[in-house]
Amino acid sequence: MTITRVYPRHLKVSWLNQEYLNNLKIERKIKDEYFFNHGRSALLFLLNNISKYKNKKLRVALQAFNCSSVLYAVLQSPSEPLLIDINLIDFSITLEELQAIKEIDVLLLLHYQGIPNQQYISIAEHCKNKKIILIDDLAQTENSYIDNTLVGTLSDYSIHSFSFDKPFTTFEGGSFRINKIDKGLKQLLVDNYYNLAEETYQKYAADLKALKYLYKYSTPKFYNKRTSDIGSVKLLSKISLLSNELLYKLLSFKIFFFFVYIFLKLSKSNKIKTLKLHDNKIKLILLQRKNYSDNNYSNDITNFLNINTEYNTENININRLSVIDSDHKIRDKMNALDYTIEAKNYNWGTPLHKRCPSCEKTSPLKNSEFASKSILNIPVWHNFLAPTI
Repeated sequence: MTITRVYPRHLKVSWLNQEYLNNLKIERKIKDEYFFNHGRSALLFLLNNISKYKNKKLRVALQAFNCSSVLYAVLQSPSEPLLIDINLIDFSITLEELQAIKEIDVLLLLHYQGIPNQQYISIAEHCKNKKIILIDDLAQTENSYIDNTLVGTLSDYSIHSFSFDKPFTTFEGGSFRINKIDKGLKQLLVDNYYNLAEETYQKYAADLKALKYLYKYSTPKFYNKRTSDIGSVKLLSKISLLSNELLYKLLSFKIFFFFVYIFLKLSKSNKIKTLKLHDNKIKLILLQRKNYSDNNYSNDITNFLNINTEYNTENININRLSVIDSDHKIRDKMNALDYTIEAKNYNWGTPLHKRCPSCEKTSPLKNSEFASKSILNIPVWHNFLAPTI
């Protein structure tokens, strides 16, 4: 038996109905949040408008152990990236690294897989004193606390992602929230946001179809790597006449999957398109937030694998349990079971300075390189200790 993630625990399959979402009225509790087709689109839009308002090219600091889409958003905006190394406790930057930087306009502070940056409060205070715009990257983190402070509330902005493997999902989507801002910049952001085109109904319908597909076919009963490949599902869900049952059967054939995989490789583009998220997908996010529960199996799995985390685990919402496993002892223990857990390095195998050798960096970035080779991400949404349940 192969175990991977079952569907996001905050989502109900009954919500994945176009008529239901069309007729649904649901309150937006967060006033200054703006929704986009991707998290990277939200970041690009934000950087573009900050640069325009300040009439300058931004110097943006971000950690090298990071998602490539974040780098592409910075590079496609009027910005210059500065790559910073991480520590190996929370897999984020340190205050000491930040204090050593002379001049930056923006800090993108990543909170990895639900783990709050352990110096979050001090880093936010430093940014405030140095007039650095702080953007919390919460693509993998929702409802985690550090020292009774909700992560994302001390920054000027926070960025959120709603991809399939995130705490809340619309298959694809994202947002940014405004925490602190002057009136002139806010007006510019609001005006430009409402002038954006919205995702098409066809795109929304395809994403809803993909979610229904993954809700069923990523569960232990059906799962295999080919049939749950996100890129393939995204591509084929656009074909309205192709049922999910047939999609699953087609991807089960190695030769068919191979041709889809090659097509995706050849057609891949890093160019970011910025659109507003379809209104029904926003409703889907709001429903998941309303249904939020922090229950997962991270504590059970941590105890079973005898993992001692060095970060504060109180009041945090783990997305994937993440540990350094350079000697593969943890992975070997999991492989010794009579079923397979889909645990691997989901984020990220190549640090950003390898993708962008010309980008400025603050140090040799050795921790970022080590983490990219040695980190292990373990799904915690399914109780693999009781696989028959």
